[in-house]
Amino acid sequence: MSCLSPSATLATTVLSRGLTDSNVLPLAASTNLPSINSFVRDTFCAARFVHSSRLSRSVIFSLRCIFGQLSSHDAISATCQNISVPSDQASNYPTTCLLAIASVHRTGSTLLCSILRATHMAGMPMEYLNIHTKNFTNFRNENNLPKLNMRGAVIGAVRKVTGRNAWRNIDYFSDSSWRAYLNRAASLNTTRNGVFGIKMHFNQYDEHMLQRGIDASFWNAPIKWVRITRDNEVRQAISLVRAEQSNQWNSNMSAVREPVYDENAIVVALETISTANKNWDAYFATQAITPLLVTYEQLTRDMDATVRRIMSHINTPIDKVPEPQTKRQSDGASAQWEQQFLHSRPEFASRAATI
Repeated sequence: MSCLSPSATLATTVLSRGLTDSNVLPLAASTNLPSINSFVRDTFCAARFVHSSRLSRSVIFSLRCIFGQLSSHDAISATCQNISVPSDQASNYPTTCLLAIASVHRTGSTLLCSILRATHMAGMPMEYLNIHTKNFTNFRNENNLPKLNMRGAVIGAVRKVTGRNAWRNIDYFSDSSWRAYLNRAASLNTTRNGVFGIKMHFNQYDEHMLQRGIDASFWNAPIKWVRITRDNEVRQAISLVRAEQSNQWNSNMSAVREPVYDENAIVVALETISTANKNWDAYFATQAITPLLVTYEQLTRDMDATVRRIMSHINTPIDKVPEPQTKRQSDGASAQWEQQFLHSRPEFASRAATI
């Protein structure tokens, strides 16, 4: 009897016989590949690519089942950010101020950033650290940055052959080209007043900057932090669940399916929100940073005053606040979900402050 784990057995079998052997696919299908280490997963991909360049439909289907879908919120919202920056509005100005927006999902940060971009004076803030967006894909196609390392190239080739989009992972890009990407993003998106704006959730900031030995000081400019939160976290969690189910992350997107009330999913979303807020709390406390605080409720109640506060924060007062490019998504269905949730889970009432 073999003493090897299922993942190790899979790797050994793949290396010795390749995936053309009918004994391998059943083993692969029964192995929880997303939870095994990266080496085994990459070995599986590389061996498949080497042993056969022509994949049958059954093999493609099996590989798709094995690799599955990315589970992070960033991956799920892969179509959320697809805005191209007009070159005549922001291009190759030196960065003299960084507008860093610390956000959590469903706090109105997309709405806020759409207004800030429309000012053409706030550095075109978007999720430049989110590698799962159309905007990131377009940027790579146009600038050839960041570049894949050898590991990323192999994985990318296999997924291309199997008809899948690239399974993006920050470790698939070389460190030097990732830094070049960050510099290029600032170069192309700094507005004429010297401001570069970036919106980031903590997981993006942590995984794609902090863990790579860099932080917001990377751009060598004074940093103006803005933190956006939401008072009604129950409604925030409901918004997150509905967006995940419908894949409608802003008002410019069409829903792919109607969301269905799910109490457990709302509880999980509340925990996700709590963790994200605690992470930002800890970071700001450790770094002795006092960000400008903005809430979703302030933004939706008085958009003009909220935007003016932020523009003053970056020393760029404006005469007129432009209209947002997206609309508020909250509706009657969210209110009904909130009422139903609080009826069955009254212990969360304290996290449901109303506007």
